[in-house]
Parts: sequence; C-alpha cells; structure tokens
Amino acid sequence: MTRSRLETVAARLLQSCRCALEAGLNLLLPYPCLACETLAQASDRRLGLCPDCRLGLRLTARPGCRGCGRPTARFARPDPLCGSCRASPPPYDRLVAAFEYRPPLSTVVLGLKTSRLEYLADDLAAALLARDHDRLAQCDVVTPIPLAPLRLFRRGFNQAESLTRVLSEQLDRDWRRLLSRRPRPKQALQSRARRIELQRGAFRCRQALQGERVLLVDDVVTTGSTVRAATECLLAAGAKSVVVAAAARTPSWDE
Repeated sequence: MTRSRLETVAARLLQSCRCALEAGLNLLLPYPCLACETLAQASDRRLGLCPDCRLGLRLTARPGCRGCGRPTARFARPDPLCGSCRASPPPYDRLVAAFEYRPPLSTVVLGLKTSRLEYLADDLAAALLARDHDRLAQCDVVTPIPLAPLRLFRRGFNQAESLTRVLSEQLDRDWRRLLSRRPRPKQALQSRARRIELQRGAFRCRQALQGERVLLVDDVVTTGSTVRAATECLLAAGAKSVVVAAAARTPSWDE
C-alpha cells in the first residue's frame, strides 16, 4: 500500500471516529445551519445547511465553457470555449465545478477551510462526482493545489487536500502531493492581470511525471490564474493532461 493510501485510510478512520461522535451528540442536540443558524435535524445535514438554505445553492451552468465554466449558448458545440478562453486558452483540458461561489455555498467552504468541518469535504466531493463523474474518473492520479508553507503552518489544514482525499477514495485512484508552492502576496482584491503575474513561477513539481493524467483539485476557482499556473507546472513535469476539479467557481471572473 502506497504512503498516500495509508494516509487516506488513516484520515478516513479518524473521520469515521469523528462522525460517530458527532452522530451520538446529534441524537441529543440538533445542529445550527452554517448559513442561517436555524436548528436542523441531524439526519438532514448535507453541506451543513438546512433544507431552506440548500434551496439557495446554485449549480454551475450547463452547457458551460470547458475553460472557465461560464454559461454558453444552449446549442453550442460539445466542449465549447467562451470568447475569453478562446483568446487565452487554458492549459488544462476542462474545469469541472459543482457550484457557483455565492451564499450560502460560501459559508460551506468557509466552514471547511477555517473550522475544519471535514464532513463537508465528503458532501462537496459527492456534488462534484454527481456533476461529471466520467470526466473526473479519466485520471491516473489526484493532487491538490498546495498552500504556501507559512500559510499552511498558520492554518494547519489544506482544504483542497481534504477534498482530494475523498475524491481519490471515491474514484479509486492514488493521490499525491505533486506540487509545492512558493510564498506569494495574498491575492484577495487583486485584479485578474495582477493575479496572473503573481502566479508566475509560484509552483514547483516535486517529481517527474510519466505521462499521467492528473486531476488537480481546489476548493474555489476565481480568476483561474492559480490553476493555470499549477497546470503549466504539471505539464512541464511530464503530465499527459490535466483536468481541474473545484467545489465552486466565482460566477463572474474579473477581467
């Protein structure tokens, strides 16, 4: 058994123990919805949202641009690219995103990222697989977008890695930490052009690849600059192709 599989098994055992403890507590206490804090039944805990808030979730458009997920014409040719992506084609084959990144989904991502509610990774991965299982299954290895070392130290947790572990188990594929990340300034509130500039040289591949098809996992895709830079690094290291999987994408990317 590979090291990544051992880590996955250990993580799942820990998660099972945590879920068993939470299940016992939920027999006594209902849980507050992450978005509205209304108490909900423990048996209906998907995405940490109450049924009313789940009605506000927005799935990504179909058909959608394979590069950024923007809506495309209803009768567009298969695997279309929007005008922006035709002008600057992405290096990855396709972006698969389950939801638009807007409330209440943003509270779910925040719960996974900052509160380490790891059961949310199971729910987000299930939504991704329901969105395009066949496309995601066409991979040889799954890898997360890494955090810079200082940010990982401060947070103690990489939410993209949590999603990666669940997806690798559900797809029966190995996962590996193929990428490392150099420190960069925070990208919040930066323009798309500035984000692209900041990402140049941001990633390093830890090992040579031998024509593997890689599934690259992140929690949220905004301008796409991060996944572009990571994909270019993987292809330069020998990957045959890259598909990007994200729990959510922003509904409108900054130009």
